[in-house]
Parts: sequence; C-alpha cells; structure tokens
Amino acid sequence: MTVTSVKILHSEIATTGLLRINHIGAGVGVAIYSASRKIGLGLPIMAPKAESLKPTNPIMYANTAIPYAITLL
Repeated sequence: MTVTSVKILHSEIATTGLLRINHIGAGVGVAIYSASRKIGLGLPIMAPKAESLKPTNPIMYANTAIPYAITLL
C-alpha cells in the first residue's frame, strides 16, 4: 500500500493509499478529504494565528493553513 508522509511545515496530497502526518509535536495534524475528487490533503499546524494574512509559510498557522489547503484541493 502506498503511504504519503507529510513532513513538518509542508502539505501533501494523496490520491491512493494512506496519508500520514509525521512529527506533529505541540501542534495539530489536519486531514481534509474530498469525496467527490477522492483525494486527501494533510498538513501539520503549529500555531493558531498568523500576525498577517500573508505569512512566509501559510501551513504553519490555523487561520491561513485551512484556506490554503482548500485552494490546493
């Protein structure tokens, strides 16, 4: 079975197999699945809120990671 691993401060899309978020630490791992497209996206979120709406890495913050993930799907 195919395993797609999501590294810290990255997001990954999986179309088959398992989606695994590595090394969450003190953050939260989020997996989003699109049943209509049959793809999943995983991302580790490290902090609740970015200081600006355009952070260097939008995956790091909850208020920017979720909208970013939705656009990827």
